[in-house]
Amino acid sequence: MKHSWKYYAGSQARHIFLKASLIGIPLPRNIDHKVDLRRYSEQCIDIILDAGANRGNTVLSYRSYFKPQVIYAFEPVVNSFNELKLNCQGFPDVRLFQMGLGDCCEKREINLSTNPEGHSLVRQENPEGKMESVRLTTVDHFVGQEQINRIDLLKMDVEGFEMQLLHGARESFESGKI
Repeated sequence: MKHSWKYYAGSQARHIFLKASLIGIPLPRNIDHKVDLRRYSEQCIDIILDAGANRGNTVLSYRSYFKPQVIYAFEPVVNSFNELKLNCQGFPDVRLFQMGLGDCCEKREINLSTNPEGHSLVRQENPEGKMESVRLTTVDHFVGQEQINRIDLLKMDVEGFEMQLLHGARESFESGKI
């Protein structure tokens, strides 16, 4: 019986597939999103905006794989931001911002989870009752303030707050900056 590529899509397989792609053997689609992004992108991925950077795993992965000019990494939660800062120190191409991205510029309460990857700005029942006040801005405001002409990759890992983030990026999408 033949097995599909997805059957082998564990971490070991990803490593094998990545090695195969480096020596020119084409990978099947949907194994590694970074490979798919490079495959289908019409331009180099030089400018990355990472919303919900957490501790920096994706920042470091994108930095290594795409070798961008700059990564703008956003993480609003103090403890996660401190880990992000520690993990990304010494990389001048990574710019860190202790704030979140949403549909308006404001201060807002974020629900803290015992799992740092589960903090969320979406209003929900918080059984632990832990909250933290965080600062939010919009992609449009940030792009204007930093005079950014384009964003090649907008990565969002914002635990249910994606629509608000996209609303705050409307002008950037409409003008073709993203």
